[in-house]
Amino acid sequence: MWDPETALDLHIVLRSGRYLRLSFCWSVDVSPHDFATVAVIDGAAIRVTPFGKFVIPPPMAKLSIATSAPVNQVAWSKDGRLAALLHNNTIATFTIADDGWKNDQVLAAESLPSDSIVYRIAWNGDGGLTAVLAKANWTLISMRLDANAWRIQDTLHTSDVPIIANCAVKDGHYLQLTNGDWLQRRNDSTTPFEPMLDEGQAVRFRSPNCFSCAVVVVDDVAKAIGLASTYQLYVNNKELATNVNSFAIHDEFVLVTTLAHQLHCIELKSLREAGELSLGAGRAVERGSRLVCACAASTRVILQMPRGNLEAIDPRPLVLHALKRLIDERMYLQALMCMKRHRINMNLLYDHDPQKLTENMAEFVEKISDPLLLNLFLMDLVDDDTTRS
Repeated sequence: MWDPETALDLHIVLRSGRYLRLSFCWSVDVSPHDFATVAVIDGAAIRVTPFGKFVIPPPMAKLSIATSAPVNQVAWSKDGRLAALLHNNTIATFTIADDGWKNDQVLAAESLPSDSIVYRIAWNGDGGLTAVLAKANWTLISMRLDANAWRIQDTLHTSDVPIIANCAVKDGHYLQLTNGDWLQRRNDSTTPFEPMLDEGQAVRFRSPNCFSCAVVVVDDVAKAIGLASTYQLYVNNKELATNVNSFAIHDEFVLVTTLAHQLHCIELKSLREAGELSLGAGRAVERGSRLVCACAASTRVILQMPRGNLEAIDPRPLVLHALKRLIDERMYLQALMCMKRHRINMNLLYDHDPQKLTENMAEFVEKISDPLLLNLFLMDLVDDDTTRS
């Protein structure tokens, strides 16, 4: 029976007397590179769409990758490789090629015990894979290719509490347990996992079972972000909000949507500041919208509506952040084109750093070269400081 209080929790009692509780959650498998490629499992196929280039709503996709058996889980590497754990204990890996996706290899994971549940596979930093085995307890293992098979290389951690998150970020490895505890270990370390600390205190989410979670690194400091089924959003030991229904990670921002139908963009740098965190000002979105992904190094954000259709938007904070980078790098043509596309007062290009633009005026005129753009820029010049308006 479905749980009357906790949405998406299913209770099952077997004839043998065994009791099972299944918790379902919203999860998006998106690549970390600029294309923001999302993989959707559809039986023995993986439907792949790079949302950085195309906005195609499911069940449609840009292309479909056929596999030899039904897919249990997929995982993206930092360089865009895709690993798929199949139900017959084989692992298929794929890389992008000029003419589409190329199947590198489908190799047996021979050493995986058939009587264990394998889940939460993830790439580590050296081209291997990690996974969680569930049987009498929960074990994190590392796997490497050996004689054309994925074999268990090492047992990294054993826990009596279920492991629900397995995150490899930069040079660290992070685990979340069902009780909200976070553990960490450096990739180059031989020491066991130890509690993740924040200002000397062990990180523990106040709500258990934050299945939707991520770890971001801000100025070499790791921050765990988690969303509970009861809509609380946590950043390490702090509760950021109590009405969040989805979040996504961008290169410089954490984006969240709320039950008040607002989209908020929170700078990652602000997560390091002491004191209370806040969502800040937001923009209205359609009722029931959820974040699918935020394209890295871009301004595009993909939202999914309750009807299933997708919408691509460019939130103003992401646009302004991109403009700052373009102006600082003296990419004046790209900056003006961006301002024109998003209807931003071009006077901002001058007000951002008047001295720098004045010193590089000859370069500015040479790079623009388009009389229409130059006229639009001159028409927008005003005495007011647009950085404050």
